[in-house]
Formats: sequence, structure tokens, C-alpha cells
Amino acid sequence: KDITFKVNEDLTVDLTAFPTLYTIFKTYKVTSLTRPFYLFGNKDLLNTIRAEFTNIKEVDNLIEALNAEDIIVFAEKVPLNKVLWTPNDPYYGTVNGGNFKWHLNMIKADSAWDVQKGSSTIKVAIIDNFVWGGHPDLQISSSNLCKFTSSTKYTIGSASPSSSSIPQGSTSNAYSASHGTHCAGLVGAINNNGVGIASIGGGVTLMGVATGTESSPQYIKYGNEGIQWAANNGANVISMSYGTSASSTTEQTIMQACYNAGIVLVAAAGNEGDDGNAISYPGGYSTVISVASVNGDGKLSDFSQWGSGRADIAAPGGYINSSVYYPNILSTTYCKSYLLKYYYSSFSNTYYDGMQGTSMACPIVAGLCGLLLSKDSTLTPAQILTRLQETATPLNSLSEHTIDGYGYINAYEALGYNYVRVSDTSLLFSSDANQSRIISIESTVSWNISN
Repeated sequence: KDITFKVNEDLTVDLTAFPTLYTIFKTYKVTSLTRPFYLFGNKDLLNTIRAEFTNIKEVDNLIEALNAEDIIVFAEKVPLNKVLWTPNDPYYGTVNGGNFKWHLNMIKADSAWDVQKGSSTIKVAIIDNFVWGGHPDLQISSSNLCKFTSSTKYTIGSASPSSSSIPQGSTSNAYSASHGTHCAGLVGAINNNGVGIASIGGGVTLMGVATGTESSPQYIKYGNEGIQWAANNGANVISMSYGTSASSTTEQTIMQACYNAGIVLVAAAGNEGDDGNAISYPGGYSTVISVASVNGDGKLSDFSQWGSGRADIAAPGGYINSSVYYPNILSTTYCKSYLLKYYYSSFSNTYYDGMQGTSMACPIVAGLCGLLLSKDSTLTPAQILTRLQETATPLNSLSEHTIDGYGYINAYEALGYNYVRVSDTSLLFSSDANQSRIISIESTVSWNISN
């Protein structure tokens, strides 16, 4: 007897059309059936049905159960196809023999960009010493630049140091003053603009908040004031590549207020792992995602804070290999190249340079948080931390030290976490009138790719 089923006008098929499969449908939580294909009246396609289901972790068992049924010829998954995109930024690649995208490769950035690119509706604030918003690879709007000159005084429109106090030359002072600009580039340097580097969060709106002093650019003096300004001006994520071993009740209160408002707080875990290894604040507060540094071989960087209570997650922030110092982490700078020009001549007289530290790991995580919010702006800080940890790549088993959490970030997996994937969660099957049985069941489900 031929198998027949009714197709509704909207191409849906009632679950009751296949009573012998009802138990399987119920067990694996099949939610709907459709008959989507009709190309050239092909009989096999006309008898092919797509079934969506929610018991995603049991997809292989579901396929096996269906294949065991006499009325089914075969069950299969539909491949998850994706658009392929590679940014054209010249330093996203190899320069003078050095691989300057190793940190992006490590977190699977290219696959992540095929799922989601940064959205301008998401604001990521970099609270640091200075941020040169006019860098060609940053182009931060003047309305998103703020510079504090005292606890109560600030100016809007620039976050750069004064060129008369710190000229933009190839000097140690200009290099120190470049810390915030370097972090900004790691969060969201403009991707695919034919200029400089690519960044994990490229496309998000950057906010640069200068909270340092020109006399001592290595220090952050007005960090809490900068956080308050960023929070009041729409920041969704706040990146803080600084810290101290001393906690502060006032600072903790500010962090809690931001957290309660749904703002994702990210901070460096500290660079004293080999010198005291104290808990560093603000990273040490429970409301802040504290970030340790790994090298390209997956080992915790020797300078990074480690152990219980020091870090929630890790990200690339050190060197391409634990035994090889360069390349380190390349990004935008206020200075003309001060360090890398000696190792890679192509960087001479450019506003790009290498740095290393948990200060670099922090904005990479902040950029990923911006990417996650670009995909789903309803995510809470707690949900984002869970995603980062549960999708993390484990540290290299030979790493001398470990951290809380599960390893270092995997941007692609974090974006796919708890999202229904094409190859995981539905089936497609087809009735063949000649064989009197269903000929194929294909795993598939809707998947939206944002460009």
C-alpha cells in the first residue's frame, strides 16, 4: 500500500500524518513537519518532508531510530553551510615572515565573522590612559570620545594626549601613551577597510575614555569617573585593561550598579603571575569578567595571574609561542612603531605596534562580548560569562598554571552556544509511492546569518 499524506496550503504536514513515527516524534520532541521541495515536480522531492525538533543533543540517536523504521529508506543531516568572508586588512596575515593574525586564528575569528559581524548599535567603551580616536583604523566619533582632567572635569571630542606634551613619535613615552589606542584596536578596529588590522569586534561602535595623566601615562587616575561617563552614555560593554591589588568599596559599588543595569564589564586579570600573583581589581569583583592571557600554544602566559579567584576566562595576550617572543599582539597605536620596527621593517613609520599582557587579552574578550550582543542584545552579563566559559577551548595540558573557568575563548562556539544549528536539530523525510516507504530524513532547521 502506498504511503500518502496531506500537504496543507502553507506546505506544512500534520504530525499525525505518520502515526507509526509518533513515538519517535514525541521522544525527540519533533515540533513541526513541512514539505518544502517541489522542483520540476520531482516525485522524490514532492515526498520529502522536513521535521524540526528541539531535543538537539540527541540528533544522532534520532537519526538511528528513524533509520531502524521499515518505512524509512534513510535519514540524514543537512550540512550547515555558511558564507565565507575574509577581511582585506593588510596586516591580517603574514608581514615580513611574522603571522600577525595568530591571536584571531586562535579564537576562530574567521568562522565567527561568518556567523555575525559587529553591529554599530552596540557600544564598547575602552577606559584607559588615552585613546587616539582619529586613528585611520578606528575613526571613533567625537561624541564618543571623552577626556578627564580631574575627578569632575572632562571634555568631549578627544581622548588623545596633547601632542605638545607627548608627540606622536617613535618614543617610549608615546608607546606608553598608546596603551588605550592599542586596546581599542583589539576591540573594534575597522574590518575590511583595506587598512591595517582586523579585530574580533569590528563593526561595533567604539567609545574612548581617557582617564590617565600625561605626566605618567602608565597610570589610570580617573577610572571610576570614566566608567560612570561611559555607562551614562550608552555603553553596553566596558573594557578595563588596568588593575591594582587593592579593592575599593566605591569601585565595587560602581561595578555593581553597571552590572545591575545589564552592562558587561571586562577587566585584565593582571601581569604579576610571576610576582606575587595577587587578585587584581576591578577584575576581582564578582560582577566583572576577569581575563587571563594565553600564548599561541594554549599555555597560560608566564606573566599572567593564575589560580583560584584570579580569572574567569583567558584570551590571547602574550606571544605566538611560549618559547618565542615575537610576534606578540599587533594593534593600533598613538605612537609610530617603537618596538616591532626592529623585528619587522614594514612597521617603520606606521601607527601600529605590538604589546603583550592581560591588557591585550581583556579587549579581545570585550570585542567578543560586543559581537555576542550584536547577535542577541538581550543577553545578560551572567549569560555572556556562561557562554564564554562553556564554549572555551581548554588550556594546553602542559600549561604550568590554570585558572577558574574552562580555558580561552572560542568566538565561533560562543556565537553558536544555545543557538539551533542546521546540522543538529531537525529532519527531512520523503515518501516514495513505488517503494511504499519514506525515502529520506534530513536534519535541518532555520539558521540566520548576518552580514
